[in-house]
Amino acid sequence: AFYEATHGTAPNIAGKDKANPCSVVLCGAMMLEEMGKPEAARLIYNAVEKVMAAKTVTPDLAGQMDGARAVGCREFGDLLGAAL
Repeated sequence: AFYEATHGTAPNIAGKDKANPCSVVLCGAMMLEEMGKPEAARLIYNAVEKVMAAKTVTPDLAGQMDGARAVGCREFGDLLGAAL
């Protein structure tokens, strides 16, 4: 199997703490499923769902969600970690 984030390298926002890490994180969850670790994958899916349901998302999504709070990539990752 091959797992790849759907976006490019986004050089225009590199180092600006704006990138959305969901594609990479969800690729990791798919890889865990393929490796026979569905419980670990489910933990990741649930964490992403919880953080997004709280409307704490990266700037690319915040503009598309009413009442959303934009957070940087680093904070989004911290929120995912806390949700795990």
